[in-house]
Amino acid sequence: MTSGAVKSLTPIVPLAIEDSSGDVQQYQVALDTGFSGFLSLPPADIRRLRLAPLRDEVVELANGRPHRCSTYMAIVHWHNDRCEIVVYEMGVQPLLGMRLLNGSRVGIDVVEGGPVSVEPLQV
Repeated sequence: MTSGAVKSLTPIVPLAIEDSSGDVQQYQVALDTGFSGFLSLPPADIRRLRLAPLRDEVVELANGRPHRCSTYMAIVHWHNDRCEIVVYEMGVQPLLGMRLLNGSRVGIDVVEGGPVSVEPLQV
């Protein structure tokens, strides 16, 4: 199980991401149920991790507008597994999306400092 806390009404959990050398870097990421991808990271974090580039994609933002962004391959440690995922370069805060949450149960006490839990579903 992954545990975090609500900060400024945003559910935040830790996420381990491997850099290009295989060293694990710890990030605090916001859960974003409106984001259908795996993970988005700001440009500075993409550079710091030296992620392998994939391609440019056009994505639809929450306001309905298309946005071109670069994508990268990354390895994250999630639910006790090492997972290869696509990372979108955008924004100013790391966002964990629904594709990475797929197969999980999420619990949030929506009060400042409230607990956040993400655990794999037992199937």
